[in-house]
Amino acid sequence: MKKRNISYLIAFLAILLCIGGFALLLYPDMKHLSFRMETRQCLDSFEANKKLITKNMYLKVERYNKQIYEEKQIGLKDAWSYEENIFSKEMASLPMNVFGYLEIPRMKIKLPLYIGASKEHLAKGAAILSQTSMPIGGENTNSVIAAHRGGYAGASMFRDIEKLKINDDIHITNPWRTLTYTVRKIVVILPKDIDAVKIVDSSDMVTLITCHPYPNNTQRYVVYCERKGEHKGTIKQRSEVYETSQEWIQKEQIFHTMSMLGGFVIFLLLCAKRKGCISIKKHRTKESRGGKRW
Repeated sequence: MKKRNISYLIAFLAILLCIGGFALLLYPDMKHLSFRMETRQCLDSFEANKKLITKNMYLKVERYNKQIYEEKQIGLKDAWSYEENIFSKEMASLPMNVFGYLEIPRMKIKLPLYIGASKEHLAKGAAILSQTSMPIGGENTNSVIAAHRGGYAGASMFRDIEKLKINDDIHITNPWRTLTYTVRKIVVILPKDIDAVKIVDSSDMVTLITCHPYPNNTQRYVVYCERKGEHKGTIKQRSEVYETSQEWIQKEQIFHTMSMLGGFVIFLLLCAKRKGCISIKKHRTKESRGGKRW
């Protein structure tokens, strides 16, 4: 009887360990699924509430863009300092903290655009850096949009940014219209090199920025995009030679897939073994019951 109890306990602990391992392996997938659902809700909310943004608010956004250009973007900081200056009163008075969304077909992502790169906003989507232009287009504008690359258990926002190529399009939808920008230049900079993401005179730009190399944050990966149909030659089309993160990302994905398969196989083996043990015990019980009595 004692041996049987120990056997049951070992089997129970093995199954419990297996379930715990599966839960750990499934956590990244559940995290991604939860992020997609939250993103969908956020975008639906934006579409429902964008009618609250009036033409008068558009004029305020235009004034803000002109103001930061004339003031040389004083106070512009790295997105991951979490110490950015608060947006102007005009931006603070917006009836929502989501200004629209960013869509990148090459990367197959659609992310809400939050106003201000706070820690909270960067955890939920892409964020417009304060002291950079709001993405409504126009001369002397450069909206710098930051997002995390995500980790093994994090939402994969800009994780695959290295898939973007020169001449790829990205789309920005604000409360009034959708703007299309074309990738013109890709570089890698140091976090303190803020001048590299400032407004370029006479240009209508959007700049994407994230940590590099994945999964570290020692550098910044920068993608310069210019308004489609308004190329003025201010951004030369080129891509630098930089340390790639694709090999690391692929290894991470392979590890996750193999771990899931391995865990599933172990679970099946444990179930088969358990079933076999039960069958043997039943057979022995029948034999003992059917034996001769002396």
